[in-house]
Amino acid sequence: TVASGTAPMSPKQTAAIKETNGSLLAQPGARSRLRWRRRLLAVGDAALAVALAAAFYLATDVHYDDRRVGIALILLQTLPLALRRWRPVWVLAVVVAATLGAAIAATLGTAIAGDAHVAGPVCVLVALYSVAVRCRRREAAWAGIASGAVLAWPLWLDSNGNTLGV
Repeated sequence: TVASGTAPMSPKQTAAIKETNGSLLAQPGARSRLRWRRRLLAVGDAALAVALAAAFYLATDVHYDDRRVGIALILLQTLPLALRRWRPVWVLAVVVAATLGAAIAATLGTAIAGDAHVAGPVCVLVALYSVAVRCRRREAAWAGIASGAVLAWPLWLDSNGNTLGV
């Protein structure tokens, strides 16, 4: 009835709902559309992670002293991005730790990280964006502050101590 806030349904609509276990998602393909969207997003994230890994590997291939460690750092910086929609804070933590590891390796003089100052910030920015979009504001703010605190030293080293950008 109109007074109770529910609209009257035609017998045809009532029969359609009864045939589908009473679900209001009785539209054809409504659930399958959601599944396909999730799958498409997962495939897109995986493609982004693999593309970044391949690009950074090709960009830094000649700089490796220890090729296995360099590849591991690139994979740790890029492949977690495939899970960025489901576990954004975890992904950010892994990417920040791998970026810090690449910066420490570059500081120690072992060129295992290759061009870490390119791969690291790109991956960290993608992970930070995912945290900002997927998490509550307070959680995203704390994750950003923690990432900035952990990466302050590598960022300062990358700028050669020039804090004014001059």
